Amino acid sequence: MIRKQIIATSGKDRHNQQIPEEELFEIVQKINENNSSIRLGVEHDPTLLPVGKIVKAKMVSINENEIAIEAEIDEFINNFNKMIGPSGDIWYVGESKLDTRPFVQNIHDYDGNILFSINPIYFQNKDFEFVKRTLEQEQIKVEENVQKAFSPEVQLVIEVVERLLVFLLLKKSTEKITDAIADDAVKLYSLLKKGISLFFNNVSKHCKKVVVLSAPNSPIELVVCANDADLVINAYEKIEKLDIQSEIQKYETYFGDTIDKIQYLYTKEDEEWKVNYFTTKSGKSVGTEKCYLRATTMYNKVLNSPKAGFSIGGSIKTEEENNVRTDNSNNF
Repeated sequence: MIRKQIIATSGKDRHNQQIPEEELFEIVQKINENNSSIRLGVEHDPTLLPVGKIVKAKMVSINENEIAIEAEIDEFINNFNKMIGPSGDIWYVGESKLDTRPFVQNIHDYDGNILFSINPIYFQNKDFEFVKRTLEQEQIKVEENVQKAFSPEVQLVIEVVERLLVFLLLKKSTEKITDAIADDAVKLYSLLKKGISLFFNNVSKHCKKVVVLSAPNSPIELVVCANDADLVINAYEKIEKLDIQSEIQKYETYFGDTIDKIQYLYTKEDEEWKVNYFTTKSGKSVGTEKCYLRATTMYNKVLNSPKAGFSIGGSIKTEEENNVRTDNSNNF
């Protein structure tokens, strides 16, 4: 289904933020000309597979004082194909018929070892400033990720240097990691755990928590749904049991496409890492049966609730700014 939607304006939002007109024009240009396209998600939930994408955009006038980006969105939530997977399990495959570009991935512009992207609205002001100051004293960069709409859960998005992700995947296979890399990674891992504990100790206790971890230029995304730091750290201790490269090869061979991103999900209920969904270089969105059914349930909830919303995903960096306008900054 194709629909048009205003996704950003030059006016001030509920957080008193405002996007300059020249940046709006640049965002439109990047939407239309980039070699990747922005995903359509539901309720800012990072565990749901993409259910559509923005295929093009243009500037429109709302009134004499305000302009906006009008996007053309291809929603394919109802056009997923049900398939039997390589292990006899059920998968759902969806794609835009108008746009075969891969989905935009999150981009964070920093040169450190660990970055925490945090929405400050889930903290008391003094608690957030304390967390930010303490993390930065430990050389963890903090990026404030302010969503334009309410998310039903607290999200901590973490980006780490590749050697730390490699260490998490291979820390028992010492022959595959040099001593120098291992020593450095052990220190970074200790710092990562300390930062996660600090986050959980100070964030609101009344919301669900989701921790998303990835590394630049890696297709692997690790997501933990947890209400305490110990469960997150316990999940990381189990990462080494995964044989991700073999699984990627298996799915690429079976589905006949190159994986661009693969998400593994760990929950308290399952207590193990499981593939949740993956996207491909040709723009396909491929999810497990459980993931797809959750997405359709949330999608229908959005259609029947004025408070729920769709979310656009990816990151677009304009030439004028060093900070990134994050993918979950709009809700419609």
